[in-house]
Amino acid sequence: MPSRLVVILGINPTCFGVIQNLKEAKLEFFLISSGQSRFSNVRVLPFEAGSDEDDPENLTEFLLRVGRGLNEKGFIIPTNEAEILFLSSKRDHLSQYFEISIAKEEALRKIVDKYTLYKELVRLSVNTPRTVLLESIEPVEITKREIKYPCLLKPVFSRDWKTAKAYGIVGDQKAIVLRDELELKACYETVEVLSSRILLQEIVDVTQNGTYSFCGYADYSGKVVWGFVTQKILQYPEKFGTALLCQTKNDPEIYEFGKRVIEKLAVDGIFEVEILRSRDNHSLQVIEINTRHWLQHRLSTRLGVNITLLDYYYRMGNRIEAERLLSGVEKNRKPVIWIDDVGYLFHCIKNGFRLQRCRFAALAGKTLELSTWSVTDWRPFYWTLKRKVLS
Repeated sequence: MPSRLVVILGINPTCFGVIQNLKEAKLEFFLISSGQSRFSNVRVLPFEAGSDEDDPENLTEFLLRVGRGLNEKGFIIPTNEAEILFLSSKRDHLSQYFEISIAKEEALRKIVDKYTLYKELVRLSVNTPRTVLLESIEPVEITKREIKYPCLLKPVFSRDWKTAKAYGIVGDQKAIVLRDELELKACYETVEVLSSRILLQEIVDVTQNGTYSFCGYADYSGKVVWGFVTQKILQYPEKFGTALLCQTKNDPEIYEFGKRVIEKLAVDGIFEVEILRSRDNHSLQVIEINTRHWLQHRLSTRLGVNITLLDYYYRMGNRIEAERLLSGVEKNRKPVIWIDDVGYLFHCIKNGFRLQRCRFAALAGKTLELSTWSVTDWRPFYWTLKRKVLS
């Protein structure tokens, strides 16, 4: 085992991009897994006791044992919200042996809980859709006056709808559209087994292709040192889903808006701010913020910055290498399109490969970044495809 160890928690589609970034940087890294790696030539730390969601105490002790064997501090990378919350709860113990790729505690408290984020954005006078917290079904009458139907039902913590149990109830939906009070009551009774605290959020009428993200990196003080804008071209479920196709875009207004939001919240590290452009007055509104690698983060590497390596250098205190990495960024690159290859394949099959529904014209002449497929290693694609077919 190398003295300088990089550990990736868990296996998921975001993790595959992180592994590609680490391979390109030629860093020594291990993937924590209870089974075989989904990548060729990826070494596994065989943790058999369970996952961070199921067995946090055993995972903590496992990581501490690994850390005690290192000559220098290691580095831990989470790839989903559950892992962030686990690392946040064990930060004091694990930081003895590892630098951890999560934002400062003050920033995390404002962002991971989506209702806390809503209140913080309102306090900072940042536009965001009106949101109401439900902790039981009783305040429906109050809610009806505050939020008009149709509206969205969302979890307070994203992880609440990311478990195997949740998938059997809500599928892969990030939000559920409610048309009236009857649907609210029925839906609440269904999802309260996942969490009794649920959010209702107004629906913003968005301009065509008006869903964006401001993505990048902020230093420890919360100053954005690098960023870029992406625009969703196709998503599933339609209007309120995860991107199947998104592209990098030169949009100074989105860039400056997202930058102000990150710096007002003093977020440090990797981030993604999801932004809508309202059809009514073209105002920009924040709907969500992620403080970790997001699904499309490999677009950053296409734009000249290996964001995983940038984070590693900053958190390990190597500012010289971080600045060197940033100094090599080229300006005004051509647009790059990221494709959720498995999700997009299913979308095309479902829609009979119709040109308009599949947005093939948007791909013409663009540089493409595939989420899991690689000619040198097909296993991540196969694993994701298999999981999609069996779900």
